[in-house]
Amino acid sequence: MCKNYNIEEIEILVKNALDKLYHNDRYLLEHDANEQSVTHRLAIYLEDVFFNYNVDCEYNRYVDDPKRLKEKSFKKYDKLFKCEIDRFIKEIDADKLAKPDIILHKRGNNDHNLFVIEVKKSNSKDDNYDRLKLMIFTDKDYGLNYKYGLFIKLDKERELNKLCWFSDGKYI
Repeated sequence: MCKNYNIEEIEILVKNALDKLYHNDRYLLEHDANEQSVTHRLAIYLEDVFFNYNVDCEYNRYVDDPKRLKEKSFKKYDKLFKCEIDRFIKEIDADKLAKPDIILHKRGNNDHNLFVIEVKKSNSKDDNYDRLKLMIFTDKDYGLNYKYGLFIKLDKERELNKLCWFSDGKYI
């Protein structure tokens, strides 16, 4: 049975997982390790506290089919991201496979998609594509049914991290 967490409970548990990441795996951040190395370790700590959910990295399934971002979903956010939407569409293939960094869900359906996480290290310049993906993943019109989205900008220094939450296709 899946627990129905509210945003405040999720935020506390995520911050605790980030504390463990910094305590146990600071080396990865200090030595500029690959983003997937960092998200893998964070997923392990999230799995410890969200034990009623599957915690997966780079998961690309929409039930039994590949999870895709369709060009038409980008267009809904055209005004928010201005000319960047066209750049995103050019840089990625239309109908690109979507592989969020970390998701908390129940495999096999979209009824219990608790939240999706996109992570960037502080030395990464372009966050907008990840933020747009989180808007799409949480947008009820799109059908992936993630209750929340979380963008994490990780810094070598824990206190400089930034967390941005999304729900219903919007920043909250």
